Amino acid sequence: MEGLWLTPLLWCLGLIAPTQLGQLNPPAAITTEGVPPISRTLERALAPYRTVPGFGFEGWLGDRRELLIRAGAAPSGQVFSVVTPGAPPQQLSRLSARLLGVEPRPGRNQFVVLYDTEGNESVQLALIDTRVGLIGRLTDGHSRHSEPRWSRDGRSLALTGDARNGRDFDVYLIRPDDPEPTPILLAEAEGLTTVEDWSPDDRSVVTVEVNAGHDVRVRTIDVESGASTVILPGPGTSGVHSPASPRWSANGESIFLTVYDGGEYRRLARLDLASGDLQILSDSIETDVESFAVADDGKTLAVTVHDDGYSSLRILDAETGKELARPDVPDGQIDSLSFRPGSNEVAFNLETPREPSQAYSVIVSTGVVVRWTRSLPGSTGVRIPNSPERLRYPSFDGREIPVFIFRPDPRRFPGPRPVLIDLHGGPQAQARPSFLGPDAYIVSELGIALVVPNVRGSSGYGLSYLQLDDREHREDAVRDIGALLDWIAHQPEYDPNRLVIRGGSYGGYLVLASMARFGDRITAGINLAGISDFETFMADQPPLRLDLLRLEFGDERDPNTQDFFRTISPLRRADQITSPLLVVQGRNDPRVPVAEARQIVDAVRENGVPVWYVLAENEGHGYSRAENLEFLRAVEATFLVEHLRKTRLPVDSEPSSP
Repeated sequence: MEGLWLTPLLWCLGLIAPTQLGQLNPPAAITTEGVPPISRTLERALAPYRTVPGFGFEGWLGDRRELLIRAGAAPSGQVFSVVTPGAPPQQLSRLSARLLGVEPRPGRNQFVVLYDTEGNESVQLALIDTRVGLIGRLTDGHSRHSEPRWSRDGRSLALTGDARNGRDFDVYLIRPDDPEPTPILLAEAEGLTTVEDWSPDDRSVVTVEVNAGHDVRVRTIDVESGASTVILPGPGTSGVHSPASPRWSANGESIFLTVYDGGEYRRLARLDLASGDLQILSDSIETDVESFAVADDGKTLAVTVHDDGYSSLRILDAETGKELARPDVPDGQIDSLSFRPGSNEVAFNLETPREPSQAYSVIVSTGVVVRWTRSLPGSTGVRIPNSPERLRYPSFDGREIPVFIFRPDPRRFPGPRPVLIDLHGGPQAQARPSFLGPDAYIVSELGIALVVPNVRGSSGYGLSYLQLDDREHREDAVRDIGALLDWIAHQPEYDPNRLVIRGGSYGGYLVLASMARFGDRITAGINLAGISDFETFMADQPPLRLDLLRLEFGDERDPNTQDFFRTISPLRRADQITSPLLVVQGRNDPRVPVAEARQIVDAVRENGVPVWYVLAENEGHGYSRAENLEFLRAVEATFLVEHLRKTRLPVDSEPSSP
């Protein structure tokens, strides 16, 4: 492996001419500006790190003990089945579009796939049969749709879509066995609405609605009449807000859901439909309840809770909330909990820092943990970094900021290491100790320390922490990054003079803002589809999304907010960005429009600063196509080596790291 990374490194250090290596051409849909020739040798060195397979659990197939999983990367994977734990996956789909989700049909060998085209997020649904393949598209091909939910008998599919006015997501029903199945409007809604569950008798669905006023309501809708009833907020739920993930109890008399009820953390509750009383079931859990699933018998709940970046799986009594068991699952992140119908076996995804996502299940009655899929990272020739260290560093106001650090092997890479700070998007999201995939190359082969903070505004650390960056406090998150730079400068194992900052979406804004404020301390920056000017960003949003963004960033119609946006927007301070910059964008991005990238590229270049620009015509908010991702990873690695190399290097020495 050393020879694979050494050659591109020597080229970047100017010790080998690029004509000696052979160049990697961009994919047909990608154009570049300012990007130097990329070595094919570097592409080959990266190849083992991009091919480590992972699997995503998508549900139980046909109500039997068989899993649907997602795997592969062309452009975002295909659907497979696993008939028994450890069996080889059998491919069931042949999609050319971007796969976004899967919903198995109860009692049948069928499933619905959610997909879009070239990253445009106009989500469509199609029905696939495991024996005959694609049956057909169920939606109109152009409106946007949310995740569907099958009725318990598998006859009807409930979903939401914006076909009526292009703004509000109304509730629709589809009956796929009809001669010409099409969405039938069940109930109009306001804002962004999702269908969450069907009642045990299939007579009602429960929805969550986020409207333009930022109110979150839970409704039940009668599927015959379309009549709806708001069940939360209700007369007895004062102080309760932000309900999520409602699921019916087995007897149909109550609904389980998560809420904030006046404290710092999201808690699990049960709402009695007759009385409106809300009972908190997770009183003893002093952290966020992240997800849960209800067993068919109604007696058991599987619950995941946040544990400083990791997930803890717990089994609770559905009546009392008492903890019954804590299955022995490896440390990682758990999602997609789902009980097999008619059983007490719950399946889920598990991703750890040492292994990509795999499908597991737990048999609740015995506590047995079953592994369904298996990839072998060690067999692909990659070096997997050790699990990250969990630390806190002090910020400007004395607050402790969580951070994860992936360290290079000190035996291979002695001395102070260069640093890559990686910033998550959102902002209401969080960085977690995950499997690095291609980024493992950066740590294991380039010897760069990967530092991943959760600056204020991140989820997982309490409601107060989540709200610390709202509106006029936006730049306090940037000041957290300044405090991180201070902390790194005092750690002997790092070289503060070789430091790159990277982020995507909102994290891209943080990159640009940090480069404008702390540019003399940042060697270079990587902006992946980031916001460069809040005024132009807000002006280019669809109405529904704009309503939701105002709660986080402020109302752009207010003159004071306009002035504030001008103050904090990196584009208005582009003359202070003096470090080299890599900007990556998708032409079809519906969240951060391509103009945000174009304007910051042009403005920073006016300073005489080197700017590399990568634009994909067939991508949206983030890259998903394998060929584009491979090229992007090679560009990123070249950029890092180019800008993190030692300032003085004897010509006759043999470098072992940037």
